[in-house]
Amino acid sequence: MSPEGWAWLVCGRRLFVWKYKQNDMRRSCCCYELQLPPSDLAHKADLVCVLDNSQNSQSVPSTIAVTPEGIVRFWPNIAYEGHSIESIASDLQGQECASLTDIQPYGCILGTTTSSLVHITVNNIEGQNTIICRTLKAPQGVLAGFGRRVTSLLFGSMPATQSSESKQLFKVVRSHSSNLSDELYIWVLSSVSAQKWLIIDEHSERLIEDMDLERPVKDAFLDKVWNRETTHPNQLKIWLIDIGFTKTNEMVLLVAGLNADVSNQLYYAVLTFSHNESRPEPNISFNSFTVLRNHTVCYVEEEEEQLLNLHLLSGTINSQMVYIYSTSQTIDEDILQTDDKLKALKKAFVLFSKGDRARSQYLVKELFPPITTAVESDRLDDSVVALSADLCDQIPHSDPRWAESGSQNQYSIESLTASVIIANQIDEKLKSHRILIEFLKTCNLWERLSSVTVKGSTTVQTKLMLSEHIEKLIACLTLRRLHNEYNNILETAIKIVLSQRNDTLQTRLTPQDIFYRQTTRVEELITALIEYESQQIDSNAGSSRDLLNCLLSVKVCHFRQTQGSLYEWSALSKCEYIPWTSTVGVNGMRTSLVKQFEFLVNYGIESTNTSAVEDDIQLKGAICQKMVDLSDIILDGFVCQLKSIDNTNRYQTVERNFESCRAKCIEPLMRVKQYDRAAALAEKYDHFDALIEICEQLNDSERLRRYIADFANKGFAEYLFKWYLKEGKQGKMLTMSASLHTLTNFLKNHQQLNWLHQIHLDQFPEASHTLRELAQHEQNYLSRKKTLLSLSKLSALAAGLPPPSDIDSELELILYQENLSPEIMAKSNLDFNSMRVLSPREMIELYMSETDTEMDAINLKKALDLTEYIVDSTESREIVTNILCSAISRD
Repeated sequence: MSPEGWAWLVCGRRLFVWKYKQNDMRRSCCCYELQLPPSDLAHKADLVCVLDNSQNSQSVPSTIAVTPEGIVRFWPNIAYEGHSIESIASDLQGQECASLTDIQPYGCILGTTTSSLVHITVNNIEGQNTIICRTLKAPQGVLAGFGRRVTSLLFGSMPATQSSESKQLFKVVRSHSSNLSDELYIWVLSSVSAQKWLIIDEHSERLIEDMDLERPVKDAFLDKVWNRETTHPNQLKIWLIDIGFTKTNEMVLLVAGLNADVSNQLYYAVLTFSHNESRPEPNISFNSFTVLRNHTVCYVEEEEEQLLNLHLLSGTINSQMVYIYSTSQTIDEDILQTDDKLKALKKAFVLFSKGDRARSQYLVKELFPPITTAVESDRLDDSVVALSADLCDQIPHSDPRWAESGSQNQYSIESLTASVIIANQIDEKLKSHRILIEFLKTCNLWERLSSVTVKGSTTVQTKLMLSEHIEKLIACLTLRRLHNEYNNILETAIKIVLSQRNDTLQTRLTPQDIFYRQTTRVEELITALIEYESQQIDSNAGSSRDLLNCLLSVKVCHFRQTQGSLYEWSALSKCEYIPWTSTVGVNGMRTSLVKQFEFLVNYGIESTNTSAVEDDIQLKGAICQKMVDLSDIILDGFVCQLKSIDNTNRYQTVERNFESCRAKCIEPLMRVKQYDRAAALAEKYDHFDALIEICEQLNDSERLRRYIADFANKGFAEYLFKWYLKEGKQGKMLTMSASLHTLTNFLKNHQQLNWLHQIHLDQFPEASHTLRELAQHEQNYLSRKKTLLSLSKLSALAAGLPPPSDIDSELELILYQENLSPEIMAKSNLDFNSMRVLSPREMIELYMSETDTEMDAINLKKALDLTEYIVDSTESREIVTNILCSAISRD
């Protein structure tokens, strides 16, 4: 297959070519058939190149095919089979051709089994195509090829023909330059070496590097597999099997090694290294060397060709993963770490479950050493979560019906369930999951767990994922036990879920068998149940008891609240935790549970047929209890989410949603006077408004005192005082005997009420001082200021203290304002009942504005007396002068 989307198949002397990758919406099923040149040897697809020379996706390509003997045939257009030209690669000297590599736009490279290379190009001169075959030859002599390795300089370069034993060709592959230039390179992989050629143009090329890889590969095998101190490199035999490149142009080699003196075990390995294009390094250093220990085989010389028939799957190599295939299997390996951690962890867990703890702990220690990198830590978390999910979803192989279905998973853990009864199977999975937690703690893996990435980008603490798995198991067990009472409803919902999954029944398995096997998807059933209930409501709006029984069919566990502490999740983690019962969206669990709660409110306690519910006390109690259960699950999800958030803005957003949902859950219970149930939720989730209103409705002061004591560290008393102020019930607040100290502190910021509290406590000096300060700040009402000053004076007298001297002065000043004549008041638009506090200067101006001649002397005398209250002496003298001048001008 070519990267441009063309594929070809050789069958005898027939060559079939077709387009397998379409570049537009139109699909083409055209297949072209060409006749290959005659040959005594079998043709093969490796000796064919389909050349797509045009950017037009609908154009027909040209093709070059070579026989094993070296006959070259070229079709300029594969749509015309009879239009072709031929030539012979004449310099092969009987060598068998092995591969043809596309190096467009510079033609093709033909490689022989003995590593000879021929550059094939097609020249078009005046409309005539000509095939040109040029043999690539390495430069001869000691001074030729300065870019080649030191060994090449000492022992000479490889001649055009070498012995097939030492230079057997394995692969020719093209490689682009890693820099921004358009240089094109080819690599030639032979038995123990790799050559690198620069293709300059259609007529010239240069050998850049000739690397002897035998010794560095042997050294790497000695470090990874055999003991360097006891094994000599000459004892090893190595093979270079295949070559490829990552997307970053890093070279990847598939190799094999054998130490026949130790055993006949053949080890495969994948190595990577970077090659310098401008300056070949004299010493080869591998970036990584990964031994495929899970894929070792027994070496038999007669089967060597088959054992080495492995290939790197081109187009799939990246910086970490490489895929290796043969005619019998495909192997996916992690270049950074090849061991199958999950498979080995499952094996260790099974050993632990069977009581072989010593072997289990040894295997875990080998898999996850105490000191690991961040990559190893991530692999531990991923493996543990995958093992937990596999435990929850494992097939009960002891059930013969599952064996008949053929539902086997090569990665599934050995089944630990021995029952054919669904409820027992789920219960046994629960026990197995608890053993898993014990296994992780015993093997010292529990404290090393951190977080995993789920759904592509969401990071969740690993311990919380394990907790969710066991919650779902318990939810499944609860739902399964409800079948005795609500079988028709649950059976219908299960069929809806299986239909949405496109799951089909197999052999004798029932819908319940299929659904309850995959417990990690239990939320789908709850969502389907609620949707089914919605349909029932639309079609049965007049029903009462049957409808309510349908609504009560959903029951979810409270494991997270009762035993969730076993999982010891950390609130200090940077991962926001959204429990599976709190997911939002169209199919989100929180969305579905809120919808279910609204059903219970609208069609239960607040339906048009409320009388039927009211008459049946037991039914009403059941509905309200289910409302409490649902509210508990919904609100608990919010609490868990809030504990995991450390971002202030995000926390405030979620908290507002929580408070809104909390009110919606508790207020319906209060409307139907289910105060005990409402109080239970309000106490658990700190809904202080609801607690206070319940106490007010019941006039239960004892309960209120208990709340003040129980929630003292959460500021309930302060919240209560603010509520009293908001509702205008200050008198009730001031007469409270509980939490006097808290009330005292609270009233420090509410001085208008603080003096009443101080008098109530017989703190008369403090009350006098508070009243004096309030009077000093009072500017709106004269009567209020006078009252405050009088009360301050009275409090001082009650305390047995002389009144402050400035109080009498303030009262005298108020008297001057009260003695303003009605004419002055009317003229100034002032009212005795709502008059504000005037400053001495303002009163002086008012007294001087009087035009009544009989009152002039009296008013001017009062104005002159008011100057004593002017603090600024300069201003006082100026005002006195003005008063005297006014008196002279009037008389």
